[in-house]
Amino acid sequence: MLLKKKGKLLFILLVLSGSLPLAIFNISTLEIIAFQGNSLSGSLSSSICARLQGLSWLDLSHNELSGMIPASLAKCSKLPILGLSYNNFSGVMLEEVGNLTALQELYLGHNDLEGTIPMEIGNLNKLKIVEINNNQLSGSLPLGLFNISSLETIDFAGNSLSGSLPVSICSRLQRLKWLDLSYNKLSGSIPEEFGNLKYLEVLNMDFNSLTGSIPAQIFNISTLQIWGLGGNKLSGRLPPSMGYGLINLEELCLNMNECDGVIPPSISNASKLTVLVLNSNRFSGPIPNSIGDLRLLRRLILYENHLTTEPSSRELSFINYLTNCKYLKHLSFGDNPLHVKHLQKLQGLSLTSNQLSGSIPNSLCELKSLYKLYLKANQLHGSIPSCLSKFLVR
Repeated sequence: MLLKKKGKLLFILLVLSGSLPLAIFNISTLEIIAFQGNSLSGSLSSSICARLQGLSWLDLSHNELSGMIPASLAKCSKLPILGLSYNNFSGVMLEEVGNLTALQELYLGHNDLEGTIPMEIGNLNKLKIVEINNNQLSGSLPLGLFNISSLETIDFAGNSLSGSLPVSICSRLQRLKWLDLSYNKLSGSIPEEFGNLKYLEVLNMDFNSLTGSIPAQIFNISTLQIWGLGGNKLSGRLPPSMGYGLINLEELCLNMNECDGVIPPSISNASKLTVLVLNSNRFSGPIPNSIGDLRLLRRLILYENHLTTEPSSRELSFINYLTNCKYLKHLSFGDNPLHVKHLQKLQGLSLTSNQLSGSIPNSLCELKSLYKLYLKANQLHGSIPSCLSKFLVR
């Protein structure tokens, strides 16, 4: 399908292959070029924007294009949207990107770009979205970028960026909704200024080398929906009031850190939580019964901590309160009684290395959705209930 109207050229609903037709880039009246989601290959012309001074939209994402991104793209000075993600572009990010001063959305993710992010990217003062995730970029974060007050989305995940998070990183980003710096090599502490991002919905810094405690100010960002800090070296305790400010939080992943102290009962006030992953830390004390008030919970992962029983009970009584969590599918924790018959949607249950003794209870047969059961490294004895033959028992 080819649409040509008022100097606009738009390809949609096609599966194109082969190289880009170079003649298209000689049509000086073009305003839109959209070839996304095809199988186009080859490289971009070194003079791609020589005659496209009025181009307002260039989207070549989700193709098989390769080679370097030509510096001549900077001549498309009126371009507000540039989409080159999900290709095989290589080489460095050119400093000429700073000449695209009309740019509002920049998509370069899922390529093979290397080198540093040029500081000239800070010249793009109209930028709202920048996604350069899943490349091979290195070096430090470009400080100039964090002075662009219009930014709403920053996604640098899946690179090799290093260095620390600057204290001034959030001073002007009052519109920021999405910040993903996960799977990099960032180090140092998390600045407490992150708490000033009052409209932040996604904060993901999983799998870096961040240290220190989690700033209490972040627990007051009421708009936060997804928060990932797993796979770092963070320490310290969670604030006793942690749940009161996170009223819209849906996913919280703090796994594989060095956090200690108790799991605050106030976590139940984060009533929209569907995923709570706290495994491989140093949390101690009883698992709060109030977790049972998280009625939307689907995943609860607490293994490899130092969680203990209630002083007055030999059992972790919180398991009885999980009967309210009717959507729970994945549960992993330590030292539990196995009173889980009301968890009819539970699919996986891990009780490995918990020093459980006695026999395997027949009540497990009432878990109609269960298909994975992990019981290894315990002190269980007796026969295996016949109903478990249909499960994967480990």
